Amino acid sequence: MAVVLLALGGAAFAFIARVDADALRPIMDLPEGVDVYRHALTQAALTIAAVEAALLPLVAIAAYALAHISTRPLYEAREREARFASEAAHELRTPLARIATAAQAGRHGTDADREQALVTVTRMAIEASAVIGDLLALARVEHVPSNLYEPVDMSWLVRNVAAEYIAMHPEVNIAVHDGAGTFVEGDEPRLRRLVTNVVDNAVRHARARVAIEVGSEDGRATIAIDDDGEGVAPDLREKIFERFFTTTNGTGLGLPICRWIARAHGGDIRVATGSRFIVDLPLLTDR
Repeated sequence: MAVVLLALGGAAFAFIARVDADALRPIMDLPEGVDVYRHALTQAALTIAAVEAALLPLVAIAAYALAHISTRPLYEAREREARFASEAAHELRTPLARIATAAQAGRHGTDADREQALVTVTRMAIEASAVIGDLLALARVEHVPSNLYEPVDMSWLVRNVAAEYIAMHPEVNIAVHDGAGTFVEGDEPRLRRLVTNVVDNAVRHARARVAIEVGSEDGRATIAIDDDGEGVAPDLREKIFERFFTTTNGTGLGLPICRWIARAHGGDIRVATGSRFIVDLPLLTDR
């Protein structure tokens, strides 16, 4: 910036010198004309120097601000990378722990127990792989997949996911109310991930009750998940869908993954009221 300022000052001085020389050309052959010309150049040089001296602090401040603005995204990117690695490890810890538990149980059980353990390990490994894929998609902000063509019955999927949580959390009353005709076009494993994340979020925050309603309206399939917990404050209803934001000890990735999956399928997820989450997806239409 200082070099640019000096260059501009030099250019200005050269321009003034040329203008003064043209103006004084008739008397430039006289000693008086030369003195006047030298005095004019001296005054121009002093004026330019005074202006540049006044501008140099501003230039220094501007240069510092520009350098700070230029390097800030790099520091933020490094911080996000480090935090992402940490949070991704937390997100993968649950399925890996369940794999280890199932494998340990299968070692000391019957043949049937070992067979069930292998089934559980396989399913958890597939889920962990899906988690990795979703994390990478969030990190890279990949484009929406264009090959989501599988018909998925959201009523069946929600009941299937709810049954798993009913078995795992008998202390919470999980009720499902659904209707017919809730087929959507999409990727079943990712949609299962979406439903699982929202149900898991409701179960973790519920006191004793979780209600899930599946229906359709105006060409959209809707899934409403409500719990009797404290709910989400109005000023946080959008913020909770930002990556890594969390009000608990969670990873801060579950709900952002839900929104990414919903939007990848042409839908969305939002907080309607304090603890009521609504997922809407386009209904499957005849081709």
